[in-house]
Amino acid sequence: MNNPIFSVIASAHRVKDWMTFYNSIRTNLSFEVIFVGEKKPDFPLPENFTYIYSEVKPTQCAEIALRRSRGTLITWSADDAEYEAFALDKAYDLYKKEDNYKCMIGFRIIEQDLDGRLYDKTDIHFCVGLKAAPFGIVSKQLIDEVGGFDINFIAGQCENDLVLRGYEIGGYMKTVDAKLFNMETKHEGERRFEPSRAYEQQLLKDLWTKDGKYTGKRAKPLEPFNSIGILNINQGPAGIWSK
Repeated sequence: MNNPIFSVIASAHRVKDWMTFYNSIRTNLSFEVIFVGEKKPDFPLPENFTYIYSEVKPTQCAEIALRRSRGTLITWSADDAEYEAFALDKAYDLYKKEDNYKCMIGFRIIEQDLDGRLYDKTDIHFCVGLKAAPFGIVSKQLIDEVGGFDINFIAGQCENDLVLRGYEIGGYMKTVDAKLFNMETKHEGERRFEPSRAYEQQLLKDLWTKDGKYTGKRAKPLEPFNSIGILNINQGPAGIWSK
């Protein structure tokens, strides 16, 4: 089997949303979906949709998916997201136009707020002063150069750290005119992974800023996950599911 153009990866536990997520990826391009998490689906998955059972923390689940991926381009996602039709095609066209493996791509992010309305929040997604990519696309070649996710992250910000390592080697961010709908608020009240986001936001700042300013150089080298036990033993700081 030939390798797909896109690998869509995520740590995942909202099983009821998985086929809505999958069916929203309307594309003419080859792709695979890899979800890793502690909730097993009770329905058959399409041939290009891989589920891997693991009870480890979300960042480690994402790293497992990343290591299993075969795509030329990797995009991290969330199992409650939905894509505009042919969003991946538009992103791929932009990537080919740039003709640079260090080009990183972000979607237009449409989020549902507590009032139930949808808002375009593309321009508010920044980390330490640079454009972030909460649902970003990066090349496998760039990941091979900068490494995967860092063991010190628990459930978030690991993708922004990877993007910043891309910036560090001369990478740059482009936003494609294609919408990705982040429907997280429809799960308001469900259990979440703790500790709060404050820990990881501070960790990102500690790695990339000094006296409140972005330095452009990571404060210390990447700490990768160990392949031994990666499926069943939490590595690095680990949180717990809230009640």
